[in-house]
Amino acid sequence: RAVTAGLVFQPELIEGLTFTVDYWQIDIEDAISSIGAQTILNRCVDSTSGVINKFCELIDRDPANNGQISLIKTFDLNISRSFNKGVDFEVGYDFDLFEGRTSLNLKGSRLLDAKSYQFQDEPGNYIDYAGVLGTQDLQMSFSATYRFGDWDAKFGNRYVGAVELYDPNALKINPNPSNEMR
Repeated sequence: RAVTAGLVFQPELIEGLTFTVDYWQIDIEDAISSIGAQTILNRCVDSTSGVINKFCELIDRDPANNGQISLIKTFDLNISRSFNKGVDFEVGYDFDLFEGRTSLNLKGSRLLDAKSYQFQDEPGNYIDYAGVLGTQDLQMSFSATYRFGDWDAKFGNRYVGAVELYDPNALKINPNPSNEMR
């Protein structure tokens, strides 16, 4: 499910000035997720229904070897959910300057939510990736161009907001991830 809405404003007072704002929200249910061996073990043991549950059924034990685990069946299922929303914006201004044409442009994107749910039927159990490496909260780019006849002069700059290296759930498990061997 996707929701988008946008506005464009061009004030009559200042010719060549344009403001654009777009809100977007994307909610993907039944996304493919891998259930890892540790998750299967945890949900088998921690289940409120006891050890007779769908996760314990994925664990094979060897009766000839005191019931030791011989196999944990991991697989991919359409059980997860991804929820993302944000705002994209742009300000542009084109005007004449010294016999040429100048264009100024600022574009950006503000990420409001980037949540990943391993199990879509557990809305309180998610990882929020907004502001974590690879999913910056704020990104912007600025460009300025001056055109005079056959000549162009351009300047551009890009801003990428600060990010955390580790998501909050990883930090709960290990508050000092720098001590992990890699």
